[in-house]
Amino acid sequence: MTKISEDNIDQEESEYSPEYFEFIKSSVQDKTYFKDAMTWYFFRYVNPFCERTVLVFAAILALVVLFFLSQMIQSAFPLVEKIPIIIPSGDQSRYFPNLVPLKSKKDTEVQTVDEAVLKYLLSVYITDREGFDYSKSEVMDVNNKFNRLKNTSSDNEYRQFQFFMSKDNPTSPIHQFGKDVVKKIKIESVKFPRIEPKDFAEKAREFLNHKIPTEVEIRFSTQTIEHDIDGLLVGDLKEKFVVKIKFAFSGVVKEKNKAPLHFMVNEYKLYKVQQ
Repeated sequence: MTKISEDNIDQEESEYSPEYFEFIKSSVQDKTYFKDAMTWYFFRYVNPFCERTVLVFAAILALVVLFFLSQMIQSAFPLVEKIPIIIPSGDQSRYFPNLVPLKSKKDTEVQTVDEAVLKYLLSVYITDREGFDYSKSEVMDVNNKFNRLKNTSSDNEYRQFQFFMSKDNPTSPIHQFGKDVVKKIKIESVKFPRIEPKDFAEKAREFLNHKIPTEVEIRFSTQTIEHDIDGLLVGDLKEKFVVKIKFAFSGVVKEKNKAPLHFMVNEYKLYKVQQ
């Protein structure tokens, strides 16, 4: 096989060699051989658009395309974007803990820590239940009021409050919604029922075995202020009320730094004081 191949190659070279030599000879004579050699040299090593230059430009173009492709892919993520919910707030201090004085120096009715906390909770409950501010006509404020009273009222008492606030009740404050009407509440007195001790021994026994009260009588005054569209005062009604409340309170756990306060209003009876 090797011998046959070598013979074939020699035969081909013998056939093409004369023609090839004749072509070289003629190219040298008409000087095209040297011209073609110079052209090949300049294209191969001198011309800036040689093969290597084309490859470099192709590589740079590929890198640019890959860069923009990666930017497009990154801009498409995340597929599910989490948008923060913005809650409007006129007073940011309502969302931060703040200290509230539970007892003044002139308050002689409150005797224990539980009663001081109870007085604050009951005052907030009455102010939230009886007062309102419809000057801004915010539905969210009304919904928040219902939710707060639902969390601090028994089922039966909450149904009573719903009936009082329904449109079927002609005296319902909800009929004032949309008007510039504000009802302010001022707590005047908070009295817990007590049995006065007859002697020092009974007083000491009551102090040591003090029970958390479950009833209270609160006196408060209201002021309902109404303005017309032009901002002129058209109504200023002042009234006084007495409310008797039965409630359940777990008390303050002094041994723990953080402990929940369980407070629930079970009965709410309101009486208007004639003036």
